Amino acid sequence: TFRVALRDELADFKVNLMGFQNISNVLAVVICARELGMTLEEISKACVDIKPQQSGMQLKKGIDGLNIIDATYSANPDGVLSHLEYLKIWPQKKVIVMPCLIELGKASKKVHKRIGQKIGEVCALAIITTKDRFEEIQEGVGSKALFIENPKEIFEKLKSFCNPGDLILLENRVPSQLVSLLVE
Repeated sequence: TFRVALRDELADFKVNLMGFQNISNVLAVVICARELGMTLEEISKACVDIKPQQSGMQLKKGIDGLNIIDATYSANPDGVLSHLEYLKIWPQKKVIVMPCLIELGKASKKVHKRIGQKIGEVCALAIITTKDRFEEIQEGVGSKALFIENPKEIFEKLKSFCNPGDLILLENRVPSQLVSLLVE
């Protein structure tokens, strides 16, 4: 939910999308719709019907009262960082489960270290499912990063670490078996 003030109009917008990065997209829509003659109130009412795409973040009900953000469609550095930034609004304990990112070329080490630093700011635990750039992530996160590739072992670690209400971000292509174990 956010408020838009445009010239002499003011309207509250409730959009069913997760993440601050979506606000700029909605604001672009607002400008286009205003140019086409819609009032801010009409635009606000229309935005209520916006639905998240399959490829975006989706909040799902997890087992044992956990909150699961499913962002497993794919990942890029900016997307991972914006998802982590979004997690800051949640007061509960936060965990990220993700593989290392691929196809980053020479920037890979630096990118993974930066992701690790952001994870360290936001999350109580990071479970990294591939080893490629685990060291760089761990350099940024510290001891809060674990390398676990087996879905059942990840599941057991999450069950022992998390409490009802905690948040787990499943980022990038984590094993589908893990998603099935965690989501109700």
